Amino acid sequence: IAILSDLFLGVTAPAPCRDALDSDDSGDIDITDGIYLLNFLFQGGPDVPPPYPGPGVDPTPDDLPGC
Repeated sequence: IAILSDLFLGVTAPAPCRDALDSDDSGDIDITDGIYLLNFLFQGGPDVPPPYPGPGVDPTPDDLPGC
């Protein structure tokens, strides 16, 4: 919900946690993140990239601020 709210409702996620919205780990926040996560949750799609399944810092370098 946070991904879609950020993209379409203008409810921006807190600046320090924007990297958490990048569920496909592409380095951008876009509609593919919502689709990727819904596919994972409801269709048995590929796992979310690390640090999933546990909490932690995104190990992939990108320009999105982490939590």
